[in-house]
Amino acid sequence: MTKHNSNDKNHSKNSAANVTAAMVKDYLKIHPDFIQKNSELLSLLTQPFTENQAFAEKNNNVVDLQSMILRKLQKQMITLRSDQGSIIDASRNNLSTQARIHEAVLTLLEAENLEHLFHIVKQDWADNLQIDCVSICFDRSENFSYLKSENIRILTENTVSDYFGEACFNILRGDVKVSLDIFGSASSLVHSEALIRIAATEFSPEAILAFGSRDPDYFHAGQGTELLCFMANSFKATMLQHIRNKRL
Repeated sequence: MTKHNSNDKNHSKNSAANVTAAMVKDYLKIHPDFIQKNSELLSLLTQPFTENQAFAEKNNNVVDLQSMILRKLQKQMITLRSDQGSIIDASRNNLSTQARIHEAVLTLLEAENLEHLFHIVKQDWADNLQIDCVSICFDRSENFSYLKSENIRILTENTVSDYFGEACFNILRGDVKVSLDIFGSASSLVHSEALIRIAATEFSPEAILAFGSRDPDYFHAGQGTELLCFMANSFKATMLQHIRNKRL
């Protein structure tokens, strides 16, 4: 099999070597739209030395517009290919992130009880999402004494509303010093954060689902929050189901 591939490569090289300028000219005459259909070749072509250029070189105050347009088109082709590569890379990254989030949400179904659920979100989600820290924080309330776990943080009363304000439901910040109350001992490690507000219910007080990264640019203002909110809502729904089961 390897020998066959080597022969193919040698044959291809020999065929290319046998192509003459006359053959290329004849082919282009028969297929005048070849360059138009293969426009990426424009950036590889050497610019012809036209009569306009010769005249322009003799007269410094004359601009060869044809040459300028060709150079501009060549630069645009190079930029376009670079942009296309960036878009493809971004799409792949988005798909990878989406897959990790879906995988993390599915792990919620494995929770056997409330404590196990808190463990999955705090411990396993950080690994699933490839970030440094996930923190679950609840406002302090005497009405929800069953919310006790080493995997959650209890804030002082009304901390969530004070932190977010009235109409804010998520906060994304980069290159910041994060709250010790929210991230605890991990606060010295975290340099960017995504905080998702979880509304109070009859079974639970207001809460924050916090994601932290040591990368100061990982989270930042202006990022989309749809997937993070999806995770927070999935966590909330699963948590409420376990609380109801516990109260029965």
